[in-house]
Amino acid sequence: MTNLMTAEDKLRLKLGTLELTADSYRMELHRPTRRQTLVDGRFRETMLDVEPCVLRIESRVISADAAALKAAIRTAIHENTVFSFSFDRMRFTEMTIRDILFCRSENQQYMTLTLTLGGTFSGEEDDV
Repeated sequence: MTNLMTAEDKLRLKLGTLELTADSYRMELHRPTRRQTLVDGRFRETMLDVEPCVLRIESRVISADAAALKAAIRTAIHENTVFSFSFDRMRFTEMTIRDILFCRSENQQYMTLTLTLGGTFSGEEDDV
């Protein structure tokens, strides 16, 4: 069996001093609109230029490292830390942590982490 993923292809996410290797992710883009009610009662929607983005990262973390990771994430949430980064050949700006979910089953050596970030999708990285 051939492993198609090289070390370069791993889904690494670096948020300040925090670094995660993602097992999977999901990205949602939303096109915002402004809805106005006209004098005759009809509605008009205007498409806005900003494209909000939600990025949900799923990762496994060794249970022994969880306390330090939780503290770093909790600090970033409370301080409303803004991150700009590249991930899987995409660029993101003004991303903040929206929520975090840790799950651990009994007798497991690792925890499952789901990290949700919200901000702006800036586009695809150019091929080098």
